[in-house]
Amino acid sequence: MFSFSRHFLPVAMGLAALSLPAMVMADDGSSYIAGSAGLSLPRDMDLDGGSINSSVDLETGPAGVISIGTGLMENVRGEFELGFRSNDADSISGASASGDTRSLSAMVNGFYDFDTGNNLTPYIGFGLGAARVTANGISPVSGTRVDDADTGFAYQGIVGASYELNANWMATADYRYFSAPNLDFRSDSGTGLDSNYDNHTFMIGLRFNFSKPKTPTPLAEVAAAAPEPTPPPAVVEPAQPVVARSYIVFFDWDHSDLQVDAKAILAQTAANAQLGGISSIVTTGHADRSGTDQYNLKLSKRRAESVQAELVRLGVPMSEIAIDWKGEHTPLVPTDDGIREPQNRRVEIVFP
Repeated sequence: MFSFSRHFLPVAMGLAALSLPAMVMADDGSSYIAGSAGLSLPRDMDLDGGSINSSVDLETGPAGVISIGTGLMENVRGEFELGFRSNDADSISGASASGDTRSLSAMVNGFYDFDTGNNLTPYIGFGLGAARVTANGISPVSGTRVDDADTGFAYQGIVGASYELNANWMATADYRYFSAPNLDFRSDSGTGLDSNYDNHTFMIGLRFNFSKPKTPTPLAEVAAAAPEPTPPPAVVEPAQPVVARSYIVFFDWDHSDLQVDAKAILAQTAANAQLGGISSIVTTGHADRSGTDQYNLKLSKRRAESVQAELVRLGVPMSEIAIDWKGEHTPLVPTDDGIREPQNRRVEIVFP
């Protein structure tokens, strides 16, 4: 006779394991691995059957999960998760107890991330899967003990938030309500017992976003522009000196501080602005596609602000400098998501 308890969890875990390499191979820059640890706060576990009607009070214990996931669409992601929870028995129907419960789960979770425009991203999630719950030597239960395990359907609701540390790493904290209802155990005396496993879980963890080492698209050579014709001799007072109208400075990966060569370019920019009588400057920050869109938007803003601050230090009035930032959306060199392309980590300075 087919046993759900024996076969469902291994099958669920096997399918999840087989899917993990496929998720990594399909990585478009939004896939990730994650791990969390925390506290498992179980609800009382009822054991009902025959003449037995007992309630097991379980103590707070450890909990942990590992997962791998990927973005499915904007603000939506999915993941496979393996989880573990363990809790000692404190009392049974008011009497001192021994034994413990353990839960091993395999879940498929879906999440929605709320974009707040900063590094903090709240999220909600829901998961379905299976759990193997073990009642390990729980006694006394009406003069007998329970030393059995059962596998059944499980679900969980998740509320939490992540904080972006840099282009690849996020810190996470969340609360989970985990439940494995309709479990069947058997006592040492042979009595069948109905039970539920319900758990409040609080966790903190880390998430690593993959960035695939793909070869960037080579930058096409741009033909040199034909020199502009020499203007005719002025017949009135001499015009302002002709100066370059655009400049570019580049940045190290995941940095917004200015390097020596960038400062030299900005010194020339400030000098030309004064020489040409320029009264309006626009600086636009950009980023490559190695981080998330949200992170890159903020990084490009910091780069534009660094350039603005340096120009002000060089004598350009702040009121004459406008800043803008585009994140990863206007690359100088088109690349796939997740690529570290040096020429896209830049700020463009234009005299309109």
